[in-house]
Amino acid sequence: QLAVMAVTPLGLSFTITNIVHGIITMTYLHWIKGSPNFYEQGEMNAMTFWEQLVSRPGDDVICPRRENRRRVLLLVPTLLCYVACHFGLYEIKVNLMNLTVWCFC
Repeated sequence: QLAVMAVTPLGLSFTITNIVHGIITMTYLHWIKGSPNFYEQGEMNAMTFWEQLVSRPGDDVICPRRENRRRVLLLVPTLLCYVACHFGLYEIKVNLMNLTVWCFC
């Protein structure tokens, strides 16, 4: 963020940060499947990390305690989108870019 702020205006730097954060989280949480844990012996290979947060292999019921993990992870992109829109002075183009990234991630 600091490197981007040194080169671009404040509103645009938060928008760039939001877009980069969206691309990284979309790739890591929703696209890549499998588990980095070597000792799980392939039990989680068919699940994304987002799916692994709330369920385990063989579980048919989603545990409410595990669902809270997703809610906490939704807070970061929501706050980042709000900050990017706020410092972008709520310009229509900036809002459209930030809200699009927020909706897809």
